[in-house]
Amino acid sequence: MKRQKNLNALLKVLNHKDNSFRMQAKQAISEIIDSQINDPQTRKVIISALGNKDSMIYSPIVDIMITRVDHYLEFLSEAIQKGKREVRWRCAEIFGRTKCINAIKYLRFVALEDVDSNVQDTAVWALSQIGTEDATRIIEECKKLRTKKIENSFKNTAVGHDGKAESPSQDEYYDSGDMPREELVQKADQLLKAMGGPQFATLYFIFTCAKCGARIRFTEPNKIYEYGECEKCGYSTPITKGSFMLIGDRDRLRMLKKR
Repeated sequence: MKRQKNLNALLKVLNHKDNSFRMQAKQAISEIIDSQINDPQTRKVIISALGNKDSMIYSPIVDIMITRVDHYLEFLSEAIQKGKREVRWRCAEIFGRTKCINAIKYLRFVALEDVDSNVQDTAVWALSQIGTEDATRIIEECKKLRTKKIENSFKNTAVGHDGKAESPSQDEYYDSGDMPREELVQKADQLLKAMGGPQFATLYFIFTCAKCGARIRFTEPNKIYEYGECEKCGYSTPITKGSFMLIGDRDRLRMLKKR
């Protein structure tokens, strides 16, 4: 209990206005963590600090973990699976910034199974930083799983003959509305980049059949062609205008919609 109180007291000093005090506190915290990482009370305090919303508290802990990531691997591997959202997020960030190969199996679990899409995205980013063959394979696995989920979501999204796609049932969609082809491609590229790229969001182009008026979605994501064949009447329509649906993390999409 005394060690826990000492560590908590040092964490409070991290908010001191004097930088020299903060640096001394960080050094003392580093020494305690380094020698007592297996102590349950110490772990509890560290987990709490990693989950703190104050960057003055969690950033020094992240920096400490980065200096000897392999030494803290067992602690981080447990925290990334069992900690709260902010803890899992920061553990993935630590693994990515250190390009920790030994963390790949833990990042795979988070990238595929975590309930928070932002944490999943951070795990995918960490795997991309590691960049090994195994890490790249897992990223592809994540893309396939996300595409499958998207396809399943589209089964609940009807596309009518009235010239407009019916409103999707989930708020993780962004519907651009019809616009000229050049503007459409530019807008799609801009939003996809804002989402972090194709590994974090998927985009489907949609056009209206010039003959029967059906709304048709290209089955291949992130692709638009000169002509589109109507799956209902078989007519080939020149794509001079159209729309797209962007699918990804709902928090990011909500921010984009507010722009």
